[in-house]
Amino acid sequence: MVRASGVKPGSICRQPVSLIDVFPTLVDFAGLPIPDYLDGKSIKPQLADPTEKRAPVISSYGEGNTAIRTERWRYIRYEDGSEELYDHASDPHEWKNLANSDEHKSIKRELASAIPKQQHAGLKVQSWFDKHQK
Repeated sequence: MVRASGVKPGSICRQPVSLIDVFPTLVDFAGLPIPDYLDGKSIKPQLADPTEKRAPVISSYGEGNTAIRTERWRYIRYEDGSEELYDHASDPHEWKNLANSDEHKSIKRELASAIPKQQHAGLKVQSWFDKHQK
């Protein structure tokens, strides 16, 4: 929730945002230049106009486990190649995985294209889990 000059009280934006967007947003509200090296983007445009579109939000856990979230979709690809795809318009609780549906191949391909080509090399989560869980 945000309270700031130029933000209409009670407005709702359904565009996903990430914690890495907080600092650029504060810098933007302060009227300072946003450093180019930041990964996050200011959400000030969405606060001024809740219908303003944003790029997908990307989150990752370990190496090769990445989720892409848009207003409608969440796509997840795991380090072992398995996938999940959920349509939040019809399934907000993510009960039905659509990743293997032929009908959703183009959506899955579009969302997968947002996964960074070069990700930080990190811990292979599944191998760590297999090693340390009995």
